[in-house]
Order: sequence, then C-alpha cells, then structure tokens
Amino acid sequence: MDAATAEMKAKFLAFLQDEDIRKEVRKLFGVEEKEREIAELKSLVKTQEAQIVDQDKRLNELEHEYATYQRREQVWSARKVMRDAKPPRGSSLPENMRNVYLQENLTRRNQEIMFAARELRRKKKLWAVWTDSCIMKVRVREGSPTIRITSMDDLLKAAGVDDGSQK
Repeated sequence: MDAATAEMKAKFLAFLQDEDIRKEVRKLFGVEEKEREIAELKSLVKTQEAQIVDQDKRLNELEHEYATYQRREQVWSARKVMRDAKPPRGSSLPENMRNVYLQENLTRRNQEIMFAARELRRKKKLWAVWTDSCIMKVRVREGSPTIRITSMDDLLKAAGVDDGSQK
C-alpha cells in the first residue's frame, strides 16, 4: 500500500469517528433498515421454532395397530377403565391418562356419511353426531333418542332432509 492510500485511509477513519457522520453513513447504506429486518426475521424464526416443537409433541403421540379385531375390541371396550388406571412405576406413560384417545378407522363410505352428518350438524339439522366402535350415531335434538345410521339415506331421513331423488 502506497503512502497516499494509507493517508487517505487514515483520514477516512478519522472522519468516521464523528457520531453524526456515522449515523448518516448508516442511513445512506440502509444499515438501520437491515437491522430492523434482521430483528423481524429472528422473531419469525422463534415463532416457527415454537410451532415445530408443538408439532413434534403431537407426532410423539402413541399410535398402535392391532393384530386382530378381537384384541382391538378388548382395548376399545376397556378404554374408560384405562383412563382411571395408573401407569406402572418407571413407565414413560403420563401419570394422568385422561388424555388417552382411541381413534376409529372408518371405511371410506362411512367417512363420507360422517362428513355429511357433521355438515348437517353445522347447519343445525342435527344436534349431535358421533361414532362408537365404528357404529355411526346421530341425535336430532338434545334429549332425543339416539338413532343408529348405516347409510346416507338413514342420515337424510333422520335429519329430515329431502335428498331430491323423489321428484
């Protein structure tokens, strides 16, 4: 580096010692805007990390497939007793088993019927819809008898909806 360049560099560094000039240079190059953007990105990353942790917790839920239908039915019928049971000492299961949820696997046809039933419930045509051991059930009003449904026709009849095929 020659003497002129060194002298120019020294003058520039001395020039930057002034706080007002440093502020103006930061504005000129948009440093403050970049720092604000970096802070926003860090905040966004923290939010996304928290969401990922929540998703990981949900993924750690216990899923189980049964070898036989009879074994599944044994567990299914004992589900209420299971909620009050205490896990063995040293077990990784939670102390409070109230959050145990057993998921039913409906056939595609029954899934479609239950989807329609939930839609009718949202439209206030039915009071409640649910499945119990893959048996679809509805209740038209609170306190009314439970109606077992096996087809879309049963559902529409229970809800009092005309399916449009009788014209």
